[in-house]
Amino acid sequence: MRSFPTLTENESPRIVPTGPFDQALKAAIGASGLSLEALSRRLKALGSPVSVACLSHWQRGRNRPERADSLKAVRALEEILDCPAIPC
Repeated sequence: MRSFPTLTENESPRIVPTGPFDQALKAAIGASGLSLEALSRRLKALGSPVSVACLSHWQRGRNRPERADSLKAVRALEEILDCPAIPC
């Protein structure tokens, strides 16, 4: 399994700190009832486009947001999912 570098607090969106990112994201998405397609559309509308495939990879632990634009998208996801302290 691929390991990911630890982000500093200044770089880390709120979704990351309390547990495995993939599990926290999957739980938040599940609780929201939104599809990955709907999340992708909302992110695009907010100026942080993320593909459905990328969202799927994030929630399945295949990769994790690391670049600045990806971290910005995670912050937008927290707002969309109305769950800034993931896991909820």
